[in-house]
Amino acid sequence: SLYSFNELKELIFLEYLELADCSNLINTAILKNLINLNQLYVSRCDNLINIDDLRYLLRLTDLTLSHCYNLINIDGLKNLTGLKLLSIDGLVFLNSLDVLNNLTALEDLDLSDCCNLLSIDGIEYFHKLLDLNITGFYKLHNINALRHLSKLESLWLDNSQIIDYSILGTMPKLDAIFLNYVGVPKYIVVTPADELNPGIILTEKSAEIRREIIRKIGIDRVISELGAEVINRWEGYELLKLNIPNTRRKIKYLKMKNPSTETWHIEGVSPRMRTCQGALKWRTGGIKWRPAQLT
Repeated sequence: SLYSFNELKELIFLEYLELADCSNLINTAILKNLINLNQLYVSRCDNLINIDDLRYLLRLTDLTLSHCYNLINIDGLKNLTGLKLLSIDGLVFLNSLDVLNNLTALEDLDLSDCCNLLSIDGIEYFHKLLDLNITGFYKLHNINALRHLSKLESLWLDNSQIIDYSILGTMPKLDAIFLNYVGVPKYIVVTPADELNPGIILTEKSAEIRREIIRKIGIDRVISELGAEVINRWEGYELLKLNIPNTRRKIKYLKMKNPSTETWHIEGVSPRMRTCQGALKWRTGGIKWRPAQLT
């Protein structure tokens, strides 16, 4: 933490600056003379409310304003047309992208946890974007505006109300999609849930991707369509047996309800398990095998 910023005024040739946990930083007036700055990282400065004086830093290419929760005015960004990377994650007062319209050189944009953004209209101005993070957009229902980002290569999104991801299938350069911070194959993301074959769960090696597939398809449909048989019940738990077609393999899963989130989960357990109690002991390490989590 810095308690005095006076010395910064003299560092006019400074090209890189990082400010973190500076509780007495209220505005950016102290930075207006640092006209040679290329990279500026400001994080967890809880009392920062105004960045108007950043408009003088025309050589900035990388700017991060991370988790400055009381920042309510970002008009100072309008002049920074040379920015290639901008991260304003956790900017809870942001409710429109209009203030960023001039930043057409952006290649990397992180808007994660800007939870009051209702739409991404205006994203089309950032036609050079290669990487976009819009995770934590709890109120976002529609992502059709992404169709304008023909150069986009990677996209991070989750925690929203989005149902239709089909627009992503029209973006030829988009080859990395992260849902809930898990890299998920593009075809799984863009295919409607009712068209996905639950059988892909049986061949997918990644537990995290299996979780996202089940999240999309729904646990009830997975159990129903894959023909799982309940072989034991105990205090809200169910031990399921799934026969894989065209093989002799029998896979067993433990179905349980998370009491804190009220959501259902299933986890793969050893095929030797015969009771829910045994499966619970196995998954907690009470037996020598370690479980491979399905979801």
